Amino acid sequence: ALPDELGLMQSLTSLSLRNNKLTWLPSTIGCLTNMIVLYANHNNLQSLPYRFGEMSNLVELRLHNNELSSAPSTMRHMQCVTILTMQDNLLHLFPQPVCYMNKVTHINRARNLIQ
Repeated sequence: ALPDELGLMQSLTSLSLRNNKLTWLPSTIGCLTNMIVLYANHNNLQSLPYRFGEMSNLVELRLHNNELSSAPSTMRHMQCVTILTMQDNLLHLFPQPVCYMNKVTHINRARNLIQ
């Protein structure tokens, strides 16, 4: 598990959490407003905290190979994201907040449950 104090690392610009067994992220991750790259792929994340979208400077966000079934509405504030990977999750619908990410040039939603 990640500590809530993770949000105190205000200067952090890149974080790799991939290939762990994380089932959740602390809500304080939203305090990392200087974050540019976040790799949280290949975990067991079932949801993302509401404050997740407060990382508004993210450019690369990799969330593939988790157990995500939705995306928090605050992700619409992530206007700098250009690369977004969410394949191999449990998404039944294309997450509406992603539609507001108007700088995305690469998106992968393969192998979900979208009908």
